[in-house]
Amino acid sequence: MNKSTIFTAVSATVLGAIAARAGAQDDERLVVPLSDPSRPVMLEVALFSGDIEVQAYDGNEVIIVADAPVRGTAVEESPRPDGLRRVQSSSVGLTVEEANNKVTLRMDFSPKNVDLEVRVPRRTSVHANLVNGGDIEIIGLDGEHELQNVNGDVVATDISGSAVMNSTNGDVRATFASVAGDRPMSFTSFNGDVDIALPANLSANLLVTSQQGDVFTDFEFQERQDPTDVQRSGRPGGGMQVRMQRETRYAIGGGGRDIQLRTFNGDIMIRKR
Repeated sequence: MNKSTIFTAVSATVLGAIAARAGAQDDERLVVPLSDPSRPVMLEVALFSGDIEVQAYDGNEVIIVADAPVRGTAVEESPRPDGLRRVQSSSVGLTVEEANNKVTLRMDFSPKNVDLEVRVPRRTSVHANLVNGGDIEIIGLDGEHELQNVNGDVVATDISGSAVMNSTNGDVRATFASVAGDRPMSFTSFNGDVDIALPANLSANLLVTSQQGDVFTDFEFQERQDPTDVQRSGRPGGGMQVRMQRETRYAIGGGGRDIQLRTFNGDIMIRKR
């Protein structure tokens, strides 16, 4: 039996215990050994509703704490006119798989919030997706991070490496201890602020757009206008569509890699750390 099968089987037991003890608000803890603790880790998390927090620690295993609160059933409810009484569902399912230092956490669909706290070695890349009802936060990690939230904030604190972070309805905030020189970097929101702190000695080009807000920075910068990009395409039934676009780049430290910062309804803050 391979490791991924083992942890999938164990996780079913763990979440069964969560459902049984949720009335007492007890958390459940699962420790996942790595195939090779000397190598970097990839963590993938997909959650429908709840919070995701991933924090670095000085260890060589992945520790998962799941909190799945379920409304208690101690309150007596009157039956419906047809005699039926409400039965509180407590079903929650979590699958955890590990293979070659890649750890995958997947939650079964559930309308209940399931909060995940994960402790990982510092050299861990996180790919996380969250839909509703909570925030994504990573702390102290060194890796290549991709974080996506629909209704909530996306926060990265004291990270190194690179990050692509997006929220549809929430703020995007990140502080970097150091930045990898050759990885994509993007911080975007539709309804929310974008607030990023970058190393003071960073050399980069900032591509900044805020449709309904302002941009603030304490970096010294040089403004550079890109040539106008003209794209022509044919239309069904004849005719042509022409799209013209020109971006402004703000060069810090003499310029370098591109970093995108965009929001529609919100402000953009670019801080020197």
